[in-house]
Amino acid sequence: MSIPGAASTLFLATTAGAAEALEISRSLRFNQADTAYLNRTPGSAGNRRTYTLSFWVKKCDISDEGFVFSASSSVGANGRDGVRFENGDNFRVFFNGASSGDLITTALFRDPSAWYHFVVAVDTTQSTASDRVKIYQNGSQITAFSTATYPSQNYQSDICSNVVHRIGSDTRNTSNNLDAYLAEVNFIDGAALGPSSFGQADANGVWQAIDTAGLTFGTNGFRLKFADNSSDAALGTDSSGNSNTWTVNNITASSVLYSANTTSTGAANSPTTAFDGATGPRWSLTCESTSNFLGVTFNPPLVGQLSVVSYSSNASTFQYEVNGSNVGTPHTGYSSLTEDNLGTYTSITSFKYKVATTSGGTQGGFSQLKLNGTVLVDGNPANIDSLVDSPSNGTQTDTGVGNEVVGNYCTLNPLSQLSGTLSNGNLDYNLGSGTKFVSGTIAVKSGKYYWEAKAVSGTTNGSVGGRFGFSQSSSILHGENGPFTLTWHATSGIQVFTSGSYSTLLTGTNYADGDTLGCALDADSNIAYFYKNGSLAYTYNFSSYISAGSQFLTPTCWNGSSGTPVWTYNFGARAFAHSARTNHKCLCTANLPTPTIADGSKYFDTKLYTGNGGTQAITNYNFSPDWVWIKSRSSSSYGHMLFDAVRGAANSLFSQSTSAEGTPNAYGKLNSFNSNGFTVAPGSSDSTNVNANNATYVGWAWDAGTSTVTNNDGSIASQVRAQPSAGFSIVSFTASGSAGSDSCGHGLNAVPGMVIIKRRDASDNWLTWHSSFSNAQRNYILLDSTAAITLSTNDSWGAGMTSSVIGFRSQGTAAGNMIAYCFAPVAGYSAMGSFEGNGNANGPFIYLGFKPALVILKLIEGVASSWKIYDNTRDPDNPIEKQLYPNSSNAEPSDDARCDFLSNGFKIRTAGSEDNYNNNTFIYYAVAENPFQANGGLAR
Repeated sequence: MSIPGAASTLFLATTAGAAEALEISRSLRFNQADTAYLNRTPGSAGNRRTYTLSFWVKKCDISDEGFVFSASSSVGANGRDGVRFENGDNFRVFFNGASSGDLITTALFRDPSAWYHFVVAVDTTQSTASDRVKIYQNGSQITAFSTATYPSQNYQSDICSNVVHRIGSDTRNTSNNLDAYLAEVNFIDGAALGPSSFGQADANGVWQAIDTAGLTFGTNGFRLKFADNSSDAALGTDSSGNSNTWTVNNITASSVLYSANTTSTGAANSPTTAFDGATGPRWSLTCESTSNFLGVTFNPPLVGQLSVVSYSSNASTFQYEVNGSNVGTPHTGYSSLTEDNLGTYTSITSFKYKVATTSGGTQGGFSQLKLNGTVLVDGNPANIDSLVDSPSNGTQTDTGVGNEVVGNYCTLNPLSQLSGTLSNGNLDYNLGSGTKFVSGTIAVKSGKYYWEAKAVSGTTNGSVGGRFGFSQSSSILHGENGPFTLTWHATSGIQVFTSGSYSTLLTGTNYADGDTLGCALDADSNIAYFYKNGSLAYTYNFSSYISAGSQFLTPTCWNGSSGTPVWTYNFGARAFAHSARTNHKCLCTANLPTPTIADGSKYFDTKLYTGNGGTQAITNYNFSPDWVWIKSRSSSSYGHMLFDAVRGAANSLFSQSTSAEGTPNAYGKLNSFNSNGFTVAPGSSDSTNVNANNATYVGWAWDAGTSTVTNNDGSIASQVRAQPSAGFSIVSFTASGSAGSDSCGHGLNAVPGMVIIKRRDASDNWLTWHSSFSNAQRNYILLDSTAAITLSTNDSWGAGMTSSVIGFRSQGTAAGNMIAYCFAPVAGYSAMGSFEGNGNANGPFIYLGFKPALVILKLIEGVASSWKIYDNTRDPDNPIEKQLYPNSSNAEPSDDARCDFLSNGFKIRTAGSEDNYNNNTFIYYAVAENPFQANGGLAR
């Protein structure tokens, strides 16, 4: 990809002046199973050669074909133009059924947790073929294609002609409907615009939507904000000023009445039309008998202000009844529809509209029942497709009723799904029979949150059946996730799952199909509150299992080997069935804690360069580096070279070697650490491992603060350069060589998650400690080796790792000068953890809470394997394929897909043993590009 917003001769039309940042208030859910789409046939043709399509999309169904936009001469015609996702998750733009042009990206788009922004700009008048179609994602141009056939010069597309157009569907048929959320769809007739007309990078480098009101849309241009959800038809309203409104098909705007828990009765005629949302007389009452009425009961009860719209056209008297008692003044002679306010209630269990006295003759009629001003509709709230799930983080305070706060909402995550079927925007889960599992797309360590799930059917079947709850989720595996899970089973009650088994906490708290369960999670205090139909059923403090704030917790849904449960979840993107617990919020990015580091590139970054054989400054870092790790990508002759500001720029170490420090090194050096980078130079023997002519290199760099100080926290004084806010420090000390309790200060003010120690003045291994080791006090692994973890029984890490000191072992830290690199986890910026491989190309999903810029991982048991380094600079798109090995000087290979970097973590995408060895443990260290809280991190 190119630089976001890069200038191009193709894109000359721009907004007049800087546009305002845009809070996108709503999105529209396209549920594939509903055959949902919008359609429009323009009255006349526009510019068929030059136009732009811009849209925000949050994918639901991974690896399934889905059309975003299409046009053809008629429904069913094969020669249509289209914009779609392929079933391999590529993005595709084609013309005339691909016979007149076809572009398919090599990049794969399979992140269901956050939003993508795409711009497709077409100008077939351009003389250069590659200028005729340009595709942008999150502000950057896509330039790598597996297929790249451009339309001929001056080709005229069906798009912008007076033929059928669809959004969310193929005009040929309805078998390839989109399964995704769409927001802020803009179409420009007559101009090919760049991404800067629709978005801009904020101060933290995150691509954000801007207001497009200042654009000239052209004859057939339109802007679909999906903000008007007063009716299904209103969802297709054009906001460009052109009135190019679209017809809405199989998409629902609103629904407030809980149909499965509501009973309507009446003495005459059918009352079903009384709750279809339309105005006008919806149900009539004959006046001859006081037994005529419209009755409706609510389970669970409604809460709020109730009003009714009705009429009576004769001398009969009509009366309202709420909760079995008459309310309001009996009325006669309403010759037209009139709205009566019936008052505000904390619980509305029933409503009746009845004939109180009769005089015969004509009828009275009922039109609408309203709750808090919103028409009650006899429909399933789970089917509402107008949601506040958005690529923007809103600023409205969360009142806990749902359907208010704009943000990227939690859904169920297909990347952590073990079988079963997700639908309705990944909020409905049909588990089917057998063991099934899915987790949420958002996990939290702090804050207070509320979500609901309705037990639709099958949740009481079988010995295990359906389970509602949440899990500890530093990594999500295919199955019940431990070591801690809190669960509510329909007949077994509240249970905790830990150490591979269940312990029952409370029996007799049963639920049944049709019940709505709620979970209020207080992650600050480790307390969970379970609700059934709005009533508190159980409170549990789980602090005995995990420390507050130490582990990610995420909603989960699963069942065992029996039962066929069906659930529908709501994390607050639509109104809750019951109000959330006080001070508990919807689960979306707008409600996540604000991270201390919003732009990871201010503390860690990766740069690529080509050597020139001499001296060269490597620049454009957003900080002055203190630790620089360089590796040639193109040659196995040049090993990894590590430099830091504590030892001095000219002094290098080799991660693949036990060799002592080069001072200065014959194989190349740094001349200096600079304010925005570093300068590489030949070594003492004119070797230039860090800058060989025409060799390609990667330079990883970290910020470790501004000064080196003496630290006396441990038994041995150390020289420390630390950046506690970013969780990284460089520690130099002289080891005594004695076993026992020796330690030195690290300056992080937090317990490290990983420590790498190397002797500088003699040949020795790179001893590495990681917090995920089963015996963190004794075990270690070597950075310079493929060997598995060493399970030591006769040596330990001395005083251990604390918030102030690192301990070290006599083995590997004999008397001499030492260097240690220390890493502590920082929420939203860095993480150290572990996961279990599954031996499957559909590998584990590891939740980080941020979009990674760097991932280093190592298999620590099973087969011998190399360390792996992946980053977002060598691989800006998914899948991640380019790996380098800290324990080897091997060049960067061309390889198959290894993993995906995602908005909230990473997912293993290979069955290879070294990357995904079945049932064996991997450790990792990861650093962020941006936290997930920032606009959902944006999907890659």
